[in-house]
Amino acid sequence: MGDLHFTGRSQRPPNRRLGLCALLAGQFPGVVVTAKRVPAPPSRLGATGVDAWRRLHRHFTFEDHERPAVVLACSALDDVGRLEAVLDDDGLLAVGSAGQVVLHGAVAELRQARLAASRLLAALSLPVEGTAVGTPATQRARKAAQTRWSKVEQRREARGASAS
Repeated sequence: MGDLHFTGRSQRPPNRRLGLCALLAGQFPGVVVTAKRVPAPPSRLGATGVDAWRRLHRHFTFEDHERPAVVLACSALDDVGRLEAVLDDDGLLAVGSAGQVVLHGAVAELRQARLAASRLLAALSLPVEGTAVGTPATQRARKAAQTRWSKVEQRREARGASAS
């Protein structure tokens, strides 16, 4: 499977976090998309983690400092897959030490593994199609600016309506 590799004569290289659709739609003249090899996944990853590793590396290029978060996210997704398999086999309920029916212990672990995986993936700031591009701080700043300008426009409209 290939990863996206950006080459070309554009004045500035495209941000690797730009949406894949925008790139493939030809919005960046001079940028050529070529396939290159996906790095081998760590040997400790299971099937779900390897699949996640390949999907992530097929569409994104990661810096060296991001690699540990990618490995941890794939490992957490592996845990999710294993815990879901346990719950598929055993069901949501188990028998407690006093013979009572209790919630299976894997339910809480599954919730924690899903939370860990989602936070690790969020830390990578991967783009979602149809959303704004940029770091979370940039997105917050953009939203704050839009809020400020909408208030300015509302005041202008209010003044225009009161002057009439």
